[in-house]
Amino acid sequence: MLATSVQPLERSASQSTLGDSTNPVQQEKHIKNEIALSVELERSHYFTKNDVQHRLGEDFFRQPCISLAKAFLGKVLVRRCADGTELRGTVVETEAYPGGEDKASHSAGGRRTERNAAMFMKPGTIYVYPIYGIYLCMNVSSEGEGAAVLLRSLEALQGQPVMRELRAA
Repeated sequence: MLATSVQPLERSASQSTLGDSTNPVQQEKHIKNEIALSVELERSHYFTKNDVQHRLGEDFFRQPCISLAKAFLGKVLVRRCADGTELRGTVVETEAYPGGEDKASHSAGGRRTERNAAMFMKPGTIYVYPIYGIYLCMNVSSEGEGAAVLLRSLEALQGQPVMRELRAA
């Protein structure tokens, strides 16, 4: 496991095509319902290839787990809500889970389950799972069999009130 510190920023953006709701909490519930109804959803409707100048490309994710964990530091994650509100946070802490012999990894010993399937998918696949019944953790698969990076901590830059509402939902 690797925990690391802040590096220079790189900005990204996203686009929303969600309905007319302006309440971010309602939007979040709507999104969860859409995802639950669409098991085969591969790309969020929040992202398009045309509107993003600083999006991380596929090559960014095609690197060993520990390198990817370090590379994520300082990157800014952006979510654009349906009403145009942007939520931004800088990645300030990551953990590398290279799989294989790493007993702390969900894929230790090559163990594949429905829950950790994303860890064996192409680099850049997002893997979100609940812990303690109240928190959601976001991992991103990397190069290497069953390897992933946990985005452990963000420093909020923009949209803190909406972030608080969404966490309470």
